[in-house]
Amino acid sequence: MQPTQPTRVLLLVSAAFFVLTCGGSGAHEFAQQYLEKRVARCDGSTYSQWMSSTVEVKDLDWEIESKDISEAERLNGVEYSGKILVHWSALRISYGRCWLAWEEFAYGGQQVLPFAIDIVKTNGEWSASPWFPAASFESNTAPDCSTVEKIPTWSPKCEK
Repeated sequence: MQPTQPTRVLLLVSAAFFVLTCGGSGAHEFAQQYLEKRVARCDGSTYSQWMSSTVEVKDLDWEIESKDISEAERLNGVEYSGKILVHWSALRISYGRCWLAWEEFAYGGQQVLPFAIDIVKTNGEWSASPWFPAASFESNTAPDCSTVEKIPTWSPKCEK
């Protein structure tokens, strides 16, 4: 069965949008895989584990921002350069045994210090370089959802 004309147009527009926004480079797929190794989605929230703390974020979203490649970068094998920009509406951290209060933005606000991860494809190989405040994100892992559910909300009892 052949696709209808509107379906063909939609497919072409979608493909063109992907090529224009990501350069057909595989940046979106790399970003997805990179983030999936470091976060878990459980019951409407997204969690990440770093050392003994767990971070919970609401409304996690991300986008790719491409960067122009200079002639020198191209000659050095750079095929793609950009950033993964990560956004959320609220964040809280488990410190010790309990959750701390929700914050609208961590680290002074996402507008001041956006959570970004530089990504580069050089000679066919992808690499990621998180920068402050995301620098520690490289060592984050996706926690088990069953352990996250057991962390109690902060109360004076948590200090004991």
